[in-house]
Amino acid sequence: MGGLAVRVRRRRDQRRRVRDVPGGDVARRLRPGDGRQLLGVGRLADRRPVRESPPDGALHAPVSPDRPLVRHKLWPTNSGGPADLFAVFCTTDPAAGDEGFAIVYVPADTPGVAQGKPYRKAGMSGDWNGDVWFDNVRVPREFRAHRPGTDAKAARAFISSANVGTAAQCIGVMRNIYEILKNWCDTRVVAGKPLKEHTITAAVLADIVVAVETSRAETYLKARMLDRPDVYGPRHSPQMLARTRVTKLYASDQLTSVANKAMDLMGSFGYAREGDLEKHWRDSKILSLWMGGRALPQLDIARWYFDAHSY
Repeated sequence: MGGLAVRVRRRRDQRRRVRDVPGGDVARRLRPGDGRQLLGVGRLADRRPVRESPPDGALHAPVSPDRPLVRHKLWPTNSGGPADLFAVFCTTDPAAGDEGFAIVYVPADTPGVAQGKPYRKAGMSGDWNGDVWFDNVRVPREFRAHRPGTDAKAARAFISSANVGTAAQCIGVMRNIYEILKNWCDTRVVAGKPLKEHTITAAVLADIVVAVETSRAETYLKARMLDRPDVYGPRHSPQMLARTRVTKLYASDQLTSVANKAMDLMGSFGYAREGDLEKHWRDSKILSLWMGGRALPQLDIARWYFDAHSY
């Protein structure tokens, strides 16, 4: 996703100068309480050691010589070593709305950029996350992805697409949890009969199926809406952003519930590595945490559906 802004550009000079942007393995992570995002993309490379954070201040897009990038960012995807290039979502003027937003590409070896070591997480270990510091960082003007106004639309389009993509990942995890659980309930015998034949178990199994099927229906619906902008409007619209936030929030909440219910049914074996469930239990939580956790989707949903203006 971080590379999409360059790939959709028509400017060949920008594609040539930022030519190492890959096509995938990129997500976004908000710093709590912050309205700015940072994505990391690129090849594996050695990076600088941990350093002290610069004074906390406004994050400015380096689109002019007198606007350096100064900020500490926490947990961008592929930080802590792998990223050669960062796609920085930032503000040039907090009062200007869409016109005051910018997406700027910053090579990881730019003077003033420093990265910390990756954090040791509960799951999703294939994705490294660490700290990134920008200390008066400057990049060429053409490293801005688009232009004022267009950058904000591109960001909303990224998020709308990623909302539906995250929901699809949630469905995939839930379906595999169902398969693991079905095998367990078929073969686990309690009180002389398979676990699935007990009525108290049946109620939980039914709830899991309801979660999978409703999440699937909701995700297919929003994918269809994104595919038909002539009917439902462009994916960069605030309306579509709010609608797809609903999808991501709902599916990820259902996944958390399904993983917990399956763990309860499988007991200590579900908690063991040999049961194959515990990895889903650890990995799946990040699907509800990335892209703003639960709070930011709730703000986007309430803002559009209730025409709120104070947040």
